[in-house]
This record gives sequence, structure tokens and C-alpha cells, in this order.
Amino acid sequence: LIFVSLIVVSCNQQSSEPVDFVNPNIGGISQLLETTVPLVDLPNSMMRVHRLPGNYQAEKINGFPFILCGHRNGTAGLIMPTIGKRSADTKKWQSYYDHDFETCTPYYYSVWLEDPDINLEFTVAEKSSYYQILWNKDEQKNLMIGVTTNGLVKVIDKNTVEGYEVYHNKVKVFFYLKTEKSFSSDSIWNAENKSETGIAELTGTNPTVALTFQIADKAKTGIKMGVSFVDSEQARKNLESDIPGWNFELIKDKGRERWNEALGKIKVEGGTRDEKTVFYTALYRNYERMVNISEDGRYYSGFDDAIHNDNDTTFFVDDWMWDTYRASHPLQALLNPEIEGLKIQSYISMYKQSGWMPSFPILFGDNPCID
Repeated sequence: LIFVSLIVVSCNQQSSEPVDFVNPNIGGISQLLETTVPLVDLPNSMMRVHRLPGNYQAEKINGFPFILCGHRNGTAGLIMPTIGKRSADTKKWQSYYDHDFETCTPYYYSVWLEDPDINLEFTVAEKSSYYQILWNKDEQKNLMIGVTTNGLVKVIDKNTVEGYEVYHNKVKVFFYLKTEKSFSSDSIWNAENKSETGIAELTGTNPTVALTFQIADKAKTGIKMGVSFVDSEQARKNLESDIPGWNFELIKDKGRERWNEALGKIKVEGGTRDEKTVFYTALYRNYERMVNISEDGRYYSGFDDAIHNDNDTTFFVDDWMWDTYRASHPLQALLNPEIEGLKIQSYISMYKQSGWMPSFPILFGDNPCID
């Protein structure tokens, strides 16, 4: 029996691909500095999503952001399924969860939300995200969508919501959301948590929309969202380009393939499984930044608060040069020299737009927090 077990373990290890060694929860507990988060993204992609809060010791999940706008520099929007009475109070959206019922990979995340008894999973594309939600209880089924600062929510039809959130008092983060199954009703709340009915949109502080679905128990429904820093129309185009249909497994498999391609540029021989986990997790983190924010040949720049044509030169942002110059950039110059060249060209563009070479180029501009 011991011999058979060893063979099974050995076969499993041999069949593992690079992405299977990655543990996004490594770094989720910190004694001093801010923790890392179990980020779901593609290599250097604009779309980055993780549960909130991101630290491993959090007892509850507050929701999931539309997008991580910057490494340690905040998110935009909040989405969370609930049951029963609808409320714009985000504290009532929270749910306990257990890591034993959670799956974290670079390209896919799933969790059982204990309080409402909901199974949620999501995957991502370059500028879009794709959720599948399963409500297990025979109660009213809601999807809460909140703008966490100032912004707009607008109900287009029974399958579509769009709007924007103002990030860092400057950048408009536009979103375009589609539901696989039509929602039966919707309600919009203002900043005072007063429900507004009979209206299609609301602009102001913390507008929130609740979508209610009349669907069978234990039936999954898809939710997908495109995001843009350019305009609302581009958010729609990003979604339709990234995720044209409702094939969740296809998008998930494409994400896995992208990560295996990126991580597989370095082949590790020998060592234990734990050592490979440490290595490939660190390599996965190396692809978290910088991110490609070019959208069909255009991009928003926080360095002059304007929309630019990229002239076939992809624009990258979100970097902390005080440490990434030591090893991250040199490594990427070896692994992906063409992309690294575009990152350097992006720095030159930032200088031309602002008159200053940034040290911490963030979505909203330079953030010289350590010099």
C-alpha cells in the first residue's frame, strides 16, 4: 500500500504544470508590512481581482472589487451576492468563509459564502471578469453592485448595468456588466441608503444597485463585467472582445494556458514540491506589475489626465521602482525583452506627459512615497 501511494504521489507531481505549483495565499499573513493578496489576473493584465479583504486571516469576505486599480493603492467598485431583504449597507453583504472551502489559483477563484449559503467562482480575461453564482437557499436571490466613492450606476435593461467610479478623486473607472439570466427587478440606493424606485440611473456618492433574480435553486447564473479607464463604450467593447459568450470553462482554460506559458519559460528540475511552490509563486508575483492599460490603441494617462493614442506602443503603468529595478525588471528583460522594452518606453511617455520621470508610476500619476 505504501508503495502504491508513493507511485500515485509521484505521478501527480510529474503531471503538475507550472501554474499548479503557485499558491496565491503565500504572503497573506504579515508581521510588519502589508500582506499580499490572492490575486486572480493574467500576466501583466489590466484586470486584477481578489476577495476583500485580501489578507489570509480575515474572517469575513466583504465582496469583490470591479478591479484592483493599483498595487497597494486601492480598488474600484464592489460586487457581492446576497439573499433575502436587500440593503445598501455593505456590512450586511459580508459573509463568513472557510479556507477549506476556497480555491485560489492565478487564473481562477472559488469560495463558499457560509452565511447566505452561496457558491461563487470567477475567472478573468485581459480587461474583464466572469462570475458564476449559485444560490443554494430558497430565498430571494440578489446581486449587490456598489460604487464605493462618487460615480454613476445606470440600469440599461434587464440584463445590463453600466456606470463608473471615480478613483483617487481623478480617474473614472467605467464598468459594463451583463447577466446571463434576466433579473426580475432592480432597486437603486443613494448615499443615505434611501431606495430610489422608478429611475434608471443615479449619480452621486456611493450609488448602489440591487439586482434580484427569479431563478431555480441550485442553478448557476453568469455575471460578466468589462472595465475601462477610457470611457463607457470602451468598457462594453472590452467585455465583448474578451468574453463574447457564456462559456465559463473556456475563459478559465485560456487563463490557465496563459499562466503556464508565462511561468513555463523557466523550467525547474529537482527540488521538492514545496521549493517549486515557493519559486513559481514568486515568479507569478513578478507578473503582477507593470500592467498593460492600452485599450484598442488608446489609454488613459494619469500623468496629464488625458486620453492618448498609443501609436502601436502598448502603455504600461503601476510600478514601484525603488525595488523593482533590483531584480524584477532585469528578470523580465531576460524572459520577455519585447514587453520590457514597452515598459521602458512607457516611462519615457510618462516623462513627456508630466515633465518628470516618475519613481512610483501609478494609474493616477506619480506617487513618490519613498525616495
